[in-house]
Amino acid sequence: MRLEVLDAELLDIEEFLETCRREVFVPITEEQVRAVPASFRRFVADSRALLDSRLYVASDMDPNRERWLTPNDDVPRSERRLITFAELMQAPRLLRDYLAMLADGRAGRPERESPHVMTLHCSTCDARWMLDGNHGFARLCAEGAHGPVTVTEMTDPRLGIRACAC
Repeated sequence: MRLEVLDAELLDIEEFLETCRREVFVPITEEQVRAVPASFRRFVADSRALLDSRLYVASDMDPNRERWLTPNDDVPRSERRLITFAELMQAPRLLRDYLAMLADGRAGRPERESPHVMTLHCSTCDARWMLDGNHGFARLCAEGAHGPVTVTEMTDPRLGIRACAC
Protein backbone atom coordinates (compact mmCIF):
# COMPACT_ATOMS: atom_id res chain seq x y z
CA MET A 1 0.00 0.00 0.00
CA ARG A 2 1.36 3.42 -0.97
CA LEU A 3 2.06 5.73 1.99
CA GLU A 4 0.23 9.04 1.71
CA VAL A 5 2.65 11.80 2.68
CA LEU A 6 1.02 15.05 3.70
CA ASP A 7 2.60 18.36 4.67
CA ALA A 8 6.17 17.29 4.03
CA GLU A 9 8.83 19.80 4.99
CA LEU A 10 11.51 19.93 2.31
CA LEU A 11 15.04 19.75 3.67
CA ASP A 12 18.29 20.65 2.02
CA ILE A 13 21.18 18.20 2.05
CA GLU A 14 22.87 19.96 4.98
CA GLU A 15 19.73 19.64 7.14
CA PHE A 16 19.49 15.95 6.30
CA LEU A 17 23.17 15.41 7.11
CA GLU A 18 22.73 17.28 10.39
CA THR A 19 19.92 14.86 11.30
CA CYS A 20 22.26 11.97 10.45
CA ARG A 21 24.93 13.43 12.74
CA ARG A 22 22.42 14.03 15.56
CA GLU A 23 21.23 10.44 15.50
CA VAL A 24 23.31 8.02 17.53
CA PHE A 25 23.86 5.51 14.74
CA VAL A 26 23.05 6.08 11.08
CA PRO A 27 24.73 3.55 8.76
CA ILE A 28 25.35 5.98 5.90
CA THR A 29 28.25 8.29 5.24
CA GLU A 30 28.19 11.89 4.11
CA GLU A 31 29.92 10.80 0.89
CA GLN A 32 27.15 8.27 0.17
CA VAL A 33 24.46 10.91 0.71
CA ARG A 34 26.21 13.48 -1.47
CA ALA A 35 26.83 10.93 -4.26
CA VAL A 36 23.11 10.62 -5.09
CA PRO A 37 21.03 13.44 -6.56
CA ALA A 38 18.13 13.01 -4.15
CA SER A 39 15.54 15.10 -2.35
CA PHE A 40 15.16 15.25 1.40
CA ARG A 41 12.05 15.74 3.48
CA ARG A 42 10.55 15.40 6.93
CA PHE A 43 6.94 14.54 7.65
CA VAL A 44 4.72 13.00 10.28
CA ALA A 45 2.98 9.72 9.45
CA ASP A 46 0.77 7.41 11.43
CA SER A 47 2.79 4.37 12.50
CA ARG A 48 0.00 2.05 11.32
CA ALA A 49 0.17 3.55 7.83
CA LEU A 50 3.97 3.17 7.86
CA LEU A 51 3.61 -0.45 8.98
CA ASP A 52 1.15 -1.13 6.16
CA SER A 53 3.48 0.40 3.55
CA ARG A 54 6.47 -1.29 1.92
CA LEU A 55 8.80 -0.41 4.81
CA TYR A 56 11.74 -2.82 5.13
CA VAL A 57 13.77 -3.43 8.27
CA ALA A 58 17.47 -2.56 8.07
CA SER A 59 18.74 -6.02 9.03
CA ASP A 60 19.23 -8.92 6.63
CA MET A 61 17.93 -12.45 6.93
CA ASP A 62 19.33 -15.76 5.76
CA PRO A 63 18.16 -17.09 2.36
CA ASN A 64 15.28 -19.01 4.00
CA ARG A 65 14.23 -15.98 6.08
CA GLU A 66 14.55 -18.03 9.27
CA ARG A 67 17.27 -16.11 11.14
CA TRP A 68 18.89 -12.71 11.28
CA LEU A 69 22.31 -12.09 9.80
CA THR A 70 24.94 -9.69 11.03
CA PRO A 71 27.51 -7.89 8.89
CA ASN A 72 30.05 -10.45 10.17
CA ASP A 73 28.11 -13.45 8.81
CA ASP A 74 29.80 -14.92 5.74
CA VAL A 75 26.73 -14.74 3.50
CA PRO A 76 27.01 -12.87 0.20
CA ARG A 77 24.73 -9.87 -0.27
CA SER A 78 23.02 -11.68 -3.17
CA GLU A 79 21.83 -14.39 -0.74
CA ARG A 80 20.67 -12.04 2.01
CA ARG A 81 16.94 -11.42 2.19
CA LEU A 82 14.87 -8.48 3.37
CA ILE A 83 11.62 -8.46 5.30
CA THR A 84 9.00 -5.76 5.70
CA PHE A 85 7.90 -4.62 9.13
CA ALA A 86 4.39 -5.91 8.31
CA GLU A 87 5.79 -9.40 7.61
CA LEU A 88 7.92 -9.21 10.75
CA MET A 89 4.88 -8.48 12.92
CA GLN A 90 3.37 -11.77 11.68
CA ALA A 91 6.43 -13.80 12.76
CA PRO A 92 6.58 -13.78 16.60
CA ARG A 93 9.86 -15.70 16.93
CA LEU A 94 11.66 -13.51 14.39
CA LEU A 95 10.23 -10.38 16.04
CA ARG A 96 11.42 -11.51 19.47
CA ASP A 97 14.89 -12.30 18.11
CA TYR A 98 15.02 -9.00 16.22
CA LEU A 99 14.06 -6.93 19.26
CA ALA A 100 16.69 -8.75 21.35
CA MET A 101 19.35 -8.24 18.68
CA LEU A 102 18.55 -4.54 18.38
CA ALA A 103 18.39 -4.04 22.15
CA ASP A 104 21.92 -5.48 22.42
CA GLY A 105 23.12 -3.20 19.64
CA ARG A 106 21.72 -0.08 21.23
CA ALA A 107 23.05 -0.65 24.72
CA GLY A 108 23.93 2.72 26.20
CA ARG A 109 22.07 4.71 23.55
CA PRO A 110 19.54 7.24 24.82
CA GLU A 111 15.80 6.62 24.38
CA ARG A 112 13.97 9.05 22.15
CA GLU A 113 11.20 11.16 23.65
CA SER A 114 8.99 10.64 20.60
CA PRO A 115 9.11 8.17 17.72
CA HIS A 116 11.50 9.25 14.97
CA VAL A 117 12.79 7.21 12.04
CA MET A 118 15.04 7.82 9.07
CA THR A 119 14.34 6.12 5.74
CA LEU A 120 15.65 5.78 2.22
CA HIS A 121 12.75 5.93 -0.24
CA CYS A 122 12.28 4.96 -3.88
CA SER A 123 9.69 7.45 -5.09
CA THR A 124 8.85 5.26 -8.10
CA CYS A 125 7.73 2.06 -6.33
CA ASP A 126 7.27 3.60 -2.83
CA ALA A 127 9.59 1.12 -1.11
CA ARG A 128 11.33 2.34 2.04
CA TRP A 129 14.34 0.96 3.86
CA MET A 130 14.66 1.89 7.54
CA LEU A 131 17.98 3.66 7.95
CA ASP A 132 17.56 4.42 11.65
CA GLY A 133 14.84 3.89 14.25
CA ASN A 134 14.31 0.15 13.71
CA HIS A 135 14.21 -0.76 17.42
CA GLY A 136 11.78 1.95 18.46
CA PHE A 137 9.48 1.38 15.50
CA ALA A 138 9.45 -2.41 15.94
CA ARG A 139 8.68 -2.04 19.65
CA LEU A 140 5.92 0.48 18.98
CA CYS A 141 4.28 -1.83 16.42
CA ALA A 142 4.71 -4.94 18.58
CA GLU A 143 2.99 -3.15 21.47
CA GLY A 144 0.19 -1.95 19.17
CA ALA A 145 0.77 1.58 20.46
CA HIS A 146 0.27 3.24 17.09
CA GLY A 147 0.48 6.98 16.71
CA PRO A 148 2.40 9.74 14.97
CA VAL A 149 5.99 9.08 13.89
CA THR A 150 8.36 11.71 12.52
CA VAL A 151 10.04 10.48 9.33
CA THR A 152 13.20 12.07 7.92
CA GLU A 153 13.76 10.73 4.44
CA MET A 154 16.09 10.71 1.47
CA THR A 155 13.96 10.15 -1.63
CA ASP A 156 14.47 9.79 -5.37
CA PRO A 157 13.11 7.69 -8.26
CA ARG A 158 16.65 6.40 -8.95
CA LEU A 159 17.82 5.81 -5.38
CA GLY A 160 18.54 2.12 -6.00
CA ILE A 161 17.78 0.84 -2.50
CA ARG A 162 17.85 -2.93 -1.99
CA ALA A 163 14.13 -3.03 -1.23
CA CYS A 164 13.25 -1.40 -4.53
CA ALA A 165 10.87 -3.28 -6.84
CA CYS A 166 11.76 -1.20 -9.92
